[in-house]
Parts: sequence; C-alpha cells; structure tokens
Amino acid sequence: MTTSIEPFHTDEDRARVLTEILRQGGATSGTTLVGYVDRTTLEVLSVRSLVTPDATLDE
Repeated sequence: MTTSIEPFHTDEDRARVLTEILRQGGATSGTTLVGYVDRTTLEVLSVRSLVTPDATLDE
C-alpha cells in the first residue's frame, strides 16, 4: 500500500500553491518557508518564514 501526503491533483495545482506560498512568504536567501495548505480547497491559509541554519558537515 502506498501513502501519499501530496494533495495536488495536477502540475497546475502544485504550481499555483507553491507560487502563492512564495508570494506570501517573501522568499529570500537563507530562509525556509513553511506553508499551511487546506487539503480540500488547496487554499494557502498561512505561511511562516524561518531562518535556515548554516549546514554543519562532519569532517
């Protein structure tokens, strides 16, 4: 059995939602955007912008 959490039915749905997340979140370098999307209507309900921490690599 395969379980998918992706709510998009078409590439157009995916592009519309991701574009709206970018628009609301004001994407900038060094930030991570987290969008809360209604799974039924695909409406972007809120977006939060978090500072992306620097990568820590093992030597």
